[in-house]
Amino acid sequence: SKLHAIVLGGDYSWDFENGTFGVDFNDLNLTMEPSLSRVGQLMLYDNETYWDEKIPNWSPAEIVATNDESGVSWSTFSTTTGGFEFFVPYGNYSVDVSIEELAINNVSFNVSDSVEGGDWTMIGENASLTSITVQTFLDILGDGVYENGTAVSIDFTIRPIFVDHGNWENISADNGTWEEGNFTWALQAGEYEVIIDSQNLSNESARKDFQTTKSCSVQGSEVPCFNLKVPLGEVEEPFLIPLEPKWLMTAQVMHLTEGLDNASIKFYNVDNDEFFDVDTNETGHLQSYVSVGDWHVVLHQDQRDEYFLEMQQLLNLSESSDRTNLIWNSVSSTNISVNLTEAETDIPLSGYTITAVSKDGFRNVSIGPSDADGIAGGTLTTGEWTFFLNRSTTTDRWLIEEGEYVETISILNASEQMYYNFTATKTTLIGGMIFWDLDGNGYQNNHRKYKSGRYYCFKQSHYFV
Repeated sequence: SKLHAIVLGGDYSWDFENGTFGVDFNDLNLTMEPSLSRVGQLMLYDNETYWDEKIPNWSPAEIVATNDESGVSWSTFSTTTGGFEFFVPYGNYSVDVSIEELAINNVSFNVSDSVEGGDWTMIGENASLTSITVQTFLDILGDGVYENGTAVSIDFTIRPIFVDHGNWENISADNGTWEEGNFTWALQAGEYEVIIDSQNLSNESARKDFQTTKSCSVQGSEVPCFNLKVPLGEVEEPFLIPLEPKWLMTAQVMHLTEGLDNASIKFYNVDNDEFFDVDTNETGHLQSYVSVGDWHVVLHQDQRDEYFLEMQQLLNLSESSDRTNLIWNSVSSTNISVNLTEAETDIPLSGYTITAVSKDGFRNVSIGPSDADGIAGGTLTTGEWTFFLNRSTTTDRWLIEEGEYVETISILNASEQMYYNFTATKTTLIGGMIFWDLDGNGYQNNHRKYKSGRYYCFKQSHYFV
């Protein structure tokens, strides 16, 4: 569109010290000159990537067009979509862009009726790529700190979140530039999704010794998990990719000389409530990626024909622990029957559950609840066991303390029925008051006594025995 601009001509000057602008009005010339609208875009690298708000740390660029003859400058700012617009008089202009990283220099335009089009698209073809370092590691402590984890090299892909803002990149763990979990390369500015495929357990020839699942639970991680934001310019801090600390574990569950097929093996974390199960295959083999820590590995009663099998194992999982090609032997369950009575009265205790506590560090086992005759049943694997009971009502408690009964189950007891007699000590809660009956009336109340001009106050005391 054609407009007119008012151009100031004459002698004028700035008084920077006093902050004033002086004009010699005797020589002041105001002229109306034709002007045209000129629109354009700021772009990076090529003619597809706009300098817009989709680029991390984006800020508007000031664009200054200076008339080559008069020296008069006109300025505007780029928008969030990368565009800008000028209304400038006819003439030849040199254009400067304020953001140096855009690398847009020595741009000239002519504005006149004879010049077709009003597009001032400027491309920073020489804008530098941004150097980025990623650090990949198994987050052993769950704190997201690289120095506290185990550095690993992995395969991953970065995918641009926005169209025409970056390129797909595939990074291989075999790339020779990896160094202790650090990988550095140059990227176009933009936001990227980090794609890491989990390891395929069934692919034994290609799978890694550790799992490659991003640890999105780390405090401060973003949603979607770990988007890589690459600004234009220098980046000092590395981009962290914590991975769940899981290592490969393989084992075979045996019964006598054969593998125990299609058995469900439970893994219980010793320190928290985490658990999961893994099924054995037709030869009794199983495999899984297991988190760092201590685990109880349990085969609960598994019926095979006319007998039952059980297993308990302790598993320590770390990078250096013994965790592959393990052999775990199941044994026939030892059935135990406990006759549970009250110590003083020999009355059978019905509906009570006894806890068998392994002195070998295995997982606790519940025995019971007891039936109407006080008989509690259950099964135990080989090892040394003690027993514990703590059952309370409002006023009564029945107790069997650890160490009071200790029993050893040997391999010779497999498939046998073992009988035990346990008694629980009963205690009863009694409520009452103990007080000083200074006046001998048999009633509790506050008492005061004066002696030698001194005042004594005896307060009531409450005791429960």
